[in-house]
Amino acid sequence: MNEENESALIGDVNGDGERNSVDYALIKAVLLGLRKEFPVSNGQWAADTNGDGVFNSIDYAYMKMFLLGYIHVFPAETVNVTPTAIVTPTLDPTHTPTPTPTETGGQDNEKPSTPKDFHYVTKTESSVTLAWDSSDENVSYDIYVDNSYYDTTRENSYTVSGLEKNTSYEFYVIAKDNSGNFSEPTEYIVVTTMDNVKTHSFKKITGGSVHTLALNEDGTVWAWGSNYLYCLGNDSEDNSAVPVRVDKLTDIVDISAREYCSLALRSDGTVWAWGDNTYSQCGVKYDYGVNSNNFKVLPTKVPELIGVEQICA
Repeated sequence: MNEENESALIGDVNGDGERNSVDYALIKAVLLGLRKEFPVSNGQWAADTNGDGVFNSIDYAYMKMFLLGYIHVFPAETVNVTPTAIVTPTLDPTHTPTPTPTETGGQDNEKPSTPKDFHYVTKTESSVTLAWDSSDENVSYDIYVDNSYYDTTRENSYTVSGLEKNTSYEFYVIAKDNSGNFSEPTEYIVVTTMDNVKTHSFKKITGGSVHTLALNEDGTVWAWGSNYLYCLGNDSEDNSAVPVRVDKLTDIVDISAREYCSLALRSDGTVWAWGDNTYSQCGVKYDYGVNSNNFKVLPTKVPELIGVEQICA
């Protein structure tokens, strides 16, 4: 450190009179412990970009927003900050908080509301489609992947592409209004991309009220959509946006679906049913067992039916 060299600008931690990626890299290096100090004697004062007297990862996040053009003035520059005692910096390398800018001059500084119901819709080997409820009017949305800015959109859905297969990614979204104000981040979600996208040769497709069935050429049955009342027949209550295999079914030659129940015809002439059994439409008497739960059943052979050639639900 050069004791005679001081910075005159917030954000200029190397004293060259500019605020750029070099300063950003130096702040990150000090927070991570890769450097013990800044090149200038008042480097921690210059690094305290939000002016709270504490140098930490919040200042690092503000520096990133400044360089990306999301803010043009640091909060510390609006409150006439003077050098104060600085605590020892700390940073969780796996997470960089995104702060909300404070008032700058006479500008509007009311934060947009945080987008609600943030979730993923579909995923493939290399992409994840995200969606959320719209925030306030006249806002855009910044997409973050693994705590790094990815892109901005004005829609309330977005497909992140170019991902590695079978890899977990962390996502969140921040709303931004025309005045440069930022909302609080949405809840973080973690999504793992698919390992290998399976291809199928379906020869028949049918559907109920909330689910779809498909008969594969190899005699297996696949389903997707809502799993209400075990519509998908896979011993799970989770919905699925991609085809999942229906349990126990092989050598199937025909399928049929109605509302919340489904039928499958096996090559040996037996009929199998699953889903809603409220009126015994699956041909299974209430047994209050683990799988039935009074009116829900997994694929079960309908008794006393043999030599069946065609089915219709």
